[in-house]
Amino acid sequence: MTLSHRAQTARPVPMLEGRALLGNLRDMAAASHTFPAQALAAHGGIVGMRAGPRRIVALGRPDYARHVLVTHHERYPRGRINRNLGTVIGDGLLATEGAFWLARRRRIQPAFRPERLQTLVRSVNRVMDPVLDAWTDTARTQGGIDAMREAKRIAMRVIGRALLSLDIDTGSAGAFAAAVDASLIQLVRRNWSL
Repeated sequence: MTLSHRAQTARPVPMLEGRALLGNLRDMAAASHTFPAQALAAHGGIVGMRAGPRRIVALGRPDYARHVLVTHHERYPRGRINRNLGTVIGDGLLATEGAFWLARRRRIQPAFRPERLQTLVRSVNRVMDPVLDAWTDTARTQGGIDAMREAKRIAMRVIGRALLSLDIDTGSAGAFAAAVDASLIQLVRRNWSL
């Protein structure tokens, strides 16, 4: 199939209307937890939007994600944001493309076999069981938890157990989370700088 034939048969991506300079940023900020899901549901699982001058295409269906990330990955080169991510995560799957990406993807594929994922599930359960108990106690005594802080803490502990076979204590996890936060702040600045 030639490029011109693909262009003729491709379905156009529905674009959300937005403001001249901000695009859809105001709508995103006003409903950050519901905006993406509602936009995707209203447009059949694929929708384009603007964040300031940048165009973003969001996918909300597994078959679309497979099309872009696996079946036809060569048609969808990584953008600047993914390339910049390489400064934080190195030459991982999110920051590379082409033959280098494919070789890496094939190398890690065995880690996603069902029997290997069961090991990950056990690791996550070992982290989550005490966390859920602590949340129950905290809810009884204090009435709530800091969800962002808890999510970071859980992620650090799961990463430590699943990838490093270590129990990252709260102090180490806090230091690691702070380093990740600092890296991500730098990454965001770099991605949004003109």
